[in-house]
Amino acid sequence: MSNPAQDPSHILANDDLPVHLSPETLKQRLADLIRLAARQGSGPLTETVARHLQALYLHPSPRLDPVERAAYCRAAKHWRGLARVHPALMA
Repeated sequence: MSNPAQDPSHILANDDLPVHLSPETLKQRLADLIRLAARQGSGPLTETVARHLQALYLHPSPRLDPVERAAYCRAAKHWRGLARVHPALMA
């Protein structure tokens, strides 16, 4: 079985927001993606982190409170800003 932190292809292949996943699954994938992005610094990976954060703040789960949603929204903006500030990552 492959480790998602080493092989994010199952995550990167999906261009849509993964809101069909549970918040718990999104959070686990997000942790793996952030660790991988810290090591690789990939632009597409940075955008995938932002998409997962966006999926969390738009998730229909009633268990996510407004403060938590706002934190995910701010984090998504931060990660998208990283991609803009470092355009070489997107090549």
